[in-house]
Amino acid sequence: MIQFCAVLMGTLPAPVLTKTPDYPVYITGEAVTLDCTVDNRPYQNYFTFFKHNANHLSQSSPTYQMYTREQMSGDKYTCQYTAGSVTSPMSNSITLHVLDPPLAPKISLRTSLNSEPGERWYIPDEYVTVICTSPKLNMNGVRYYINGKVTHTANVNRRETAYQMLVSGRELSVRCMYWRIEHGRQIDSLMSDPVTLKIADPPPSPSISLRPSRLEYTRDESIDVICIPPQSYPVRGIRYYKETSEIYSINMPQIQTSFPVPRNAAGDYTCGYWIESGGNKILSFSSDIVTVRRTDHPPSPSISLRPLRLEYTRDESIDVICTPPQSYPVRGIRYYKDTSEIYSINLSQIQTSYPVPRNASGDYTCGYWIESGGNEILSYSSAIVTVRRTGFTTPLSSVLITRVMEAHTSKGRYSLNVYYCK
Repeated sequence: MIQFCAVLMGTLPAPVLTKTPDYPVYITGEAVTLDCTVDNRPYQNYFTFFKHNANHLSQSSPTYQMYTREQMSGDKYTCQYTAGSVTSPMSNSITLHVLDPPLAPKISLRTSLNSEPGERWYIPDEYVTVICTSPKLNMNGVRYYINGKVTHTANVNRRETAYQMLVSGRELSVRCMYWRIEHGRQIDSLMSDPVTLKIADPPPSPSISLRPSRLEYTRDESIDVICIPPQSYPVRGIRYYKETSEIYSINMPQIQTSFPVPRNAAGDYTCGYWIESGGNKILSFSSDIVTVRRTDHPPSPSISLRPLRLEYTRDESIDVICTPPQSYPVRGIRYYKDTSEIYSINLSQIQTSYPVPRNASGDYTCGYWIESGGNEILSYSSAIVTVRRTGFTTPLSSVLITRVMEAHTSKGRYSLNVYYCK
């Protein structure tokens, strides 16, 4: 009744203009609906939408849908309605802000091999770095797609960002897009063009070894890592790795199959090679692992007594036998008694035994030395062998004779075992 009276008296309440969706900024091509809302709307209304205060559209519906264009940015809209011959006051105004979506980024690959421009083949479990670059403005975030599925999303604040992906399958199509925050809204860019990774089976592993081959090496000893690809493959280059990181790479025709390990360097080493097929570089499977262990001293020699007994007579001849590992370039041997050096011999007169003096006894050890970088490096000490002397003039024998002596007592017969040395 109040609304009807207001119409009769020639006054109407102002409508409220709203927009759906209510974004602070729109992307070109998005639909936006203006709604000229009237509370307790009288019967038979007629609605007029204005742009920049000029009549833009008149209709019986209170809603007006349009698709945004960049030239619409800054347009100001209002509305009013009529009931009979009475026109309402003008509504509140709404200004649209419209942007073109950010330009598509450029996508590129940075691979583990320095490949020439153009298509190349990749191998399973190879890591490839995908680079997404905005053409003009900084990104606020980036998203990567592999074969149409999102695989990585990150917040960034720069024009270029990188993502390291693991190659798998037979063929991969990789794209990226980014977004910017404009007027408080996340605006997605257009999608990049795809880059395609074709995946090939890699050539077989090369063999790998150390020269010289030992369990341990001295600190400044020279060591070479030897990498030998299969002979049937047209190898174009070899790559060496330490703890999975590349340390050395060489191309044909300067190809060599060894890498000199730096002095004092230690760790796990592997290698691989690559071939070319149809202009593409294909990296082989990795070799096995060889481990370089460094020590301040070469390993201990073995030590023994000749002849080997628990005890010796006072004037019996005994030799201490010292045997260094065969793989070491021994320059000399030293013998010790009770930790004091008693004998030393150089390579020119080298012998691996030391004659124990008559009547001498005690604990004996030995060691050897090598030369590395002009320095004399002593090995770790051997184990201990002990010479014990007795008062016998004839060596004890391990052959024993048993005689059985019998006796009778009031309680019966018993046996007594008596052992004689023969």
